[in-house]
Amino acid sequence: MVKVSKERSAVFRRQILDTAASEIRKVGYDGTALTSIATTCNFATSAIYNRFPTKEILLETLVAERLEPDLGSAIDDLDAELWVEDNPTALTEATGAVIDRDLLATLHELELAACHNPAARLLVEPFADNRLASALAARKVAETSDRLRPGQDPRAQAMLAHSGRIGNHLLSLVSTPPQGGSSTVDHLIRLAVLDIPFDTIAKPEARVPVRPDPGPSVPDPSSLDAIGLSLLDSGATIFATEGYHNTSVARIARAAGLTTGAIYNRFDGKADLFNQILLHGIFVTDLRDSIDLSTALAASESFEQSAILLTTLAERARSPEGIRDRSLRLEAREAAGSEAQVAAFLAPMQDHLLARVAGIFRDSQEAGTMRDDLDPEVLSWWLTSSMIYGIFVLEKTLTEGIEIDWQPIQAAIFLALRTPISR
Repeated sequence: MVKVSKERSAVFRRQILDTAASEIRKVGYDGTALTSIATTCNFATSAIYNRFPTKEILLETLVAERLEPDLGSAIDDLDAELWVEDNPTALTEATGAVIDRDLLATLHELELAACHNPAARLLVEPFADNRLASALAARKVAETSDRLRPGQDPRAQAMLAHSGRIGNHLLSLVSTPPQGGSSTVDHLIRLAVLDIPFDTIAKPEARVPVRPDPGPSVPDPSSLDAIGLSLLDSGATIFATEGYHNTSVARIARAAGLTTGAIYNRFDGKADLFNQILLHGIFVTDLRDSIDLSTALAASESFEQSAILLTTLAERARSPEGIRDRSLRLEAREAAGSEAQVAAFLAPMQDHLLARVAGIFRDSQEAGTMRDDLDPEVLSWWLTSSMIYGIFVLEKTLTEGIEIDWQPIQAAIFLALRTPISR
């Protein structure tokens, strides 16, 4: 037996952990395997199993030894900057705290997997709970000086910035994020959670370029027969509950009481079936919900109309169909991270959605129903990523039973956007 020095063993361990993180970023939690990690490291498989008998043990070590001490402390430092009075530091950029972007992407992939995989959730829960505890402790800086906006859930105040980071990762898997515009997001977060006048003007910043609108993707109902439509319905339910990578064509066929031939006669494979589910269902509801949200926030003729729209959105989100749709939205982004066919199909749909929402904000600014010191392109990206995606993922990663009331913060964002400003 060849003896390995402690120093050499530590190097091997670090290499294995770094490779595991890289695999997660490339193929997601479900697609990561010890054998592929061994191949990438050019190790014998036994070298991995001798140190980490299971994938769960390896990834638990990754969280404990890499994510928690390195990434966790950087996130804590960054989020603490929110509560420092008159702090000019951008909350959305690693200025005061240096964040390892690769580790951050690894975390977000684990958070995404936690939405449907109990093992992944067990990995992420302690990290998420630690971030919440740290953010709540930092928040007391503002609480002791009476600078918090009253009537809000402290946990929502503490985790608002992180929900945006999660959503930013998800949207970035298929679309290019705005290059710049951090002042808009930072200012809106501060207006939402700190007791400062809603008409406080944001720091001037150059507007980011307008996102090109590729136009809507229009489904053709006549392209599918009754069996094809039933396969879309069965597939949507299974993809939402079991995840894209854990779902097979055979599993969907069995659920529909059909053979795999029924699927392959109508679709090119799993990715094509999933894309058609997005086109015929999720794209329609995604666009509807995003437009309703942006209209409620900025373009409605009255506060009463806005309240009705926001209530309708909340009821949709809590319904069984709403929960399934939100899960499918997340699965679409997770699949896009490693499935080129899904990414290519999803990108124009997401870009159209973001462009439409930004257009509503621009029109509202010109009409005078929405403040004009915030960048509509950045608002479209952040509100979609944070309010529609980030919050849902965040709720799935905290210990079960921790419920966060986001409505008072959402109401504050609504009031901040609708408050006239004087120059």
